[in-house]
Amino acid sequence: MALGKHKKTQEGRLRKERSDSLAINLATDYPEFKGLAPSTTLGTLEKKFGVSGVNQVRKALKKTQNQG
Repeated sequence: MALGKHKKTQEGRLRKERSDSLAINLATDYPEFKGLAPSTTLGTLEKKFGVSGVNQVRKALKKTQNQG
């Protein structure tokens, strides 16, 4: 799994992506976000799919893209 721009914090954990991150910006690192409305936020997608975090949203987007 590619980490993209995510770096580890001093505690050794990966930095959490902000919920106000735009899909257009996330699409540069994660292809699953391509094709979404550019103004869609990560927080909106988290609420829509009932998940938390960029990786879980990516999995949910992959699942919906494979169904359609």
